[in-house]
Parts: sequence; structure tokens; C-alpha cells
Amino acid sequence: HFLQSLVLIIEGAYMTSNFAINPGLNSFKDFFIDSNGTFQDQVYYVDKTRFIEKVYKHNAVVTLFTRPRRFGKSMFLSMLKTFFEPNSQNPNDLTIHEQIFSQFEIYKNHEFCEKNMGKHPVLFISFATAGSEINYDDAIKDLCSVISSYAEKYEFLLQSDKLSDRDKDNLSIVCDLFKSKEPLEDKITLLKMSLILLCNAIYKHYGKKVIVLIDEYDVPLAHAAPTDYYYKIKDIISKMLEKVLKGNEQLDKAFLTGCLKIAKESIFTGFNNFRVVDYDNINFSSLFGFTENEVKKILKNFNLEEHFEEYKAWYDGYLFGNDEIYCPWDVLNYTSDLIENPNSHPQAYWNNSSENRLAMYAFDNNPNDYAEEFRTLLDGKSIVAPYYESMNYKMIMNVDSNDENYLWTILYMTGYLTKDKNQEGVEEGNVRLRIPNICVKACLEDQIKWTFSMKNPMFKM
Repeated sequence: HFLQSLVLIIEGAYMTSNFAINPGLNSFKDFFIDSNGTFQDQVYYVDKTRFIEKVYKHNAVVTLFTRPRRFGKSMFLSMLKTFFEPNSQNPNDLTIHEQIFSQFEIYKNHEFCEKNMGKHPVLFISFATAGSEINYDDAIKDLCSVISSYAEKYEFLLQSDKLSDRDKDNLSIVCDLFKSKEPLEDKITLLKMSLILLCNAIYKHYGKKVIVLIDEYDVPLAHAAPTDYYYKIKDIISKMLEKVLKGNEQLDKAFLTGCLKIAKESIFTGFNNFRVVDYDNINFSSLFGFTENEVKKILKNFNLEEHFEEYKAWYDGYLFGNDEIYCPWDVLNYTSDLIENPNSHPQAYWNNSSENRLAMYAFDNNPNDYAEEFRTLLDGKSIVAPYYESMNYKMIMNVDSNDENYLWTILYMTGYLTKDKNQEGVEEGNVRLRIPNICVKACLEDQIKWTFSMKNPMFKM
């Protein structure tokens, strides 16, 4: 059956045979090694491993990668973790590393692999599921739950003879943070210290500097944006990151992912050797998402070449650096549907994939101000709009904005719009934007239809 011949890791760029479809899988290692520890050798993979060396040798200690949701950021960090992290049972055993990476481009660089593969301790945390809009107490509980769940993966360090009793007590406290009956303020203090305590335990056990990977660092901020406790959550996240990433002699490199660089709120102020790899960066333009050649190879592998024009019209069009990029979430979902049912048609899979609703807050209260521009965009044309590099999620709510028009920057950063290739005549501080493809146009229409139909009768779809 075709349905049983393909696995898609939608967050990243990976496919394999012999298994049922599993879009929710987001662990690079678990994709190749099943629950019984058996290596899966029949794998089709859009190879992004060439970026491992390039990222590690990037001339920054702390690097933030910004992209819209569902472009493979989480899977990329998981790949870095799988490559660098030692075998916790036997650090000298590279069997799993070699099974996975020997088939990919990174393995051709024998010198780099010999020096780095399985040789760097890693602290990995993802905030992708963190945050609550219900109340402040629940938001803190969510953060504690996330930290505890990842800390538990390092519980084996409690048996290490390299850690002092105090180190082990600190590690236990972080592991038990969610279950703790401590007062709220004490939990907040522990949250702020949690990442540096974990880093300290990992460093002492392995005796080597730690690679820190933090996925979707800004999701808790996005969840808190509509609330009156936004700045409290921002302070907690800021302190967590500051303690582990700023002036930490146990830190080797740190890689973070998110949608926005929160420069306006000084989350990253004062970080030594900090760099942002944003949408304009040409060195990593094809790191996230699929290039056209990669999409063509996918279609050829599954005998779907006749659908190429559909893929291009629906899912291409994002401009990152100098490359036009396809959204991997949509490409792989549609591929999955076609294999299951050859009569399938393209859909706007991206519409329900993430926190897209946040972008809509920016114009929900004043739709009349944007009707003309949206009509221009939906007609397939471009607009020139202000671009604000220093954003924060509270600006989405039209709070502290000083009446500046942040809408178009928000839509650009969240993937509803992309930069047009033609920037001729655009003044500094502005950018020419367009809707990237049919899929996003459909998503945008769905998002704004209610707002404009209810609040602006002159605007008709």
C-alpha cells in the first residue's frame, strides 16, 4: 500500500520507506533509530547535513536563526544534537552516529567528523509547546513543565562521580520543578537559574564545554503577547537566556531558533559575539525549507513529476537570501496526500500549522487602515512598506507602538508575506513585499475574511 510506503517528517526534510505516515515525529535520531534500537536503512533524505560544519564554524558564539513556523527549524536543531552529542551510556561508542551520518554529505569531511561527531556535550531545550494565555500562574506551570521534561533527560547525570552532592541536588531541583510545591516566586527564581544549572551539570560530567540548543525561544512571548503579564514572561525568558549564554565559560556554542529577533526588548543585549541569521542572510539561505532542485528530486523519487507546476504555484515563492524557497510543511503534506490518493489536490496545509493568529492582532482593530494594501496584495501585486528590524510581540497588540505601522513587518516575519526580488527604488527602512504563493494567499484570505466582512463592508473578497 502506498500509505505504508512513506514516512514524512514534516518539520524537516526527510522521508523514508517501510513505515506508516507520521507527521508528528520531530526527533532526527528517532527517525533513523526505531523504538527497538534498530537502524532504518531505507531512507530518502533531502540532505541538509552539509550545514552542520558551516553552522559550527560560523564566527559567532551565540547564533539566532529566524524563520517562520514550519520551516524545519526544530528538526535542524535536533540534527545538530544527534551529530554532536555523545552516547550517554558510552561516550566512545560512535556506532549510532556512523550508522546515521555515514550516508550523508557531512561524512565526506572525515577530519571534521573525527574531531566533532559525538564529541560535544549538548543541552537541548524546546519552548515550542510552552506558554499559556489563560493566566500568569498557568504560564509559569507551562514553563516549569517544559524545563522539567527536558531536565529529566539528563537524570543519568545523578549517577556521575564527576558531580558534587550540591550539583546533584541542583539537578534534582530542576528535574522536579514542575512537581515542586514551592511558592510561585521561588519557582520563578528556579526557572531563571534552570538552564545554567543544567549546563553546569553537563559540563562537569563530560569535562568539556557545552553546545546549547534552544528551539523556538520566542513561543512563550507570543503566547503572552495578548496578556497583561507579557513583560513578566519576557523577564523570565531573558534571565534564563542571559545566565546560560552571557559570560558563561562553560559554553562552547549556542544556536537558537525563533520567528523574531526581540532586539527592542534587549533580550540579547550585551551577549558576546552574538549574530542573527535572518531572512536576508545569503550564507544560510537554503538551510531551512526546500530549494526547487530539492523539490524536483522529491517528485522524481516518488514518480510525481507531473505535479511540479502545482507545487511551484502553491508552495514556492519565499525569498531567503538570494534563493526562492518552498515551504517544507506544505510540500511534504501534499506529497503524502498524493501517495495515499493520486487524485488529491493542493491544500493550504500551512493555515492551521502554528500561531498564525498572532499576526492578525496587528490589524484587527483598524481594518480600514489596511484595506487598500490587502486588495493590492491579493490581486498579485506588491506593496512598499516600512520594515522594523527591532520588533517585539507586544507591538502586535498595538501596545507601546507609538502609532507606528508594524503590521507589514509582522506579516513578513510570520510568513504571510515575503520580500520581492525587485527592490529597485525602495528607500532605506522600507521593503517591497508580496504574497509568496497560492497557499499563503488562501491562508491570508481566510484569516482576514471575517475581520473585513464584519468591520469593513466596503472590502469584498
